[in-house]
Amino acid sequence: MDADHPETGVLIPCRNTEALVPVFAQSMGRPLDELGITVCNVAGVNFSPYVKLAESLSLPYAVITDWDPLDGSKPPLGRKRTIALWQDMLEVRRQPELTPVQLAEFETKTFAEFAPAAANSGVFLNDRTFEVSIASTPALLHPLLDILDQQGFGSTRTNRIAAWRAGTSAVDPTQLLAMIADIGKGRLGSRLSRKMIGLPPPQYIADAITNVANRV
Repeated sequence: MDADHPETGVLIPCRNTEALVPVFAQSMGRPLDELGITVCNVAGVNFSPYVKLAESLSLPYAVITDWDPLDGSKPPLGRKRTIALWQDMLEVRRQPELTPVQLAEFETKTFAEFAPAAANSGVFLNDRTFEVSIASTPALLHPLLDILDQQGFGSTRTNRIAAWRAGTSAVDPTQLLAMIADIGKGRLGSRLSRKMIGLPPPQYIADAITNVANRV
């Protein structure tokens, strides 16, 4: 993405989501290439340069990111990240930044209260992480478990995966993320992109794709 590139819209996902966004868009009947929508290659969660450029070029865009609640001992990273992007948007638009009163109000909101306001601004959040959202989407759970099963984990993890597959135990986000950490998010994303063809995305990703596709 650059100032001379003729995009008509931009999707700005987290790095671990990047490979999946075009696959999910195709599943939705919204092929990004045909629509002229570019998926940015973001380093980690450094969305700011992309948002500022899209704002300055008046391009339709959507950010796709995680709520990242951590362990509950600190404010969710997704809330902090989104508020910083709002300040970037206001800066490019030459509008006053959020006041301390407004910041204090947003910083106390729960995910359910915060996410709609974020989506209205073009920032689409899941309620935890991308990987947990995959596990929470019924059509996507079993392909994810297939990948985990292929890793040759020990008996404890293998039995846990079997229980998740059978539905006799709810997916434990902490245990799931520990398994994924051993695989590597990049490797997981690559494998998921091959297994997710034709399958519906998690709702927040679908909403982001629809948001941009409807405006190009």
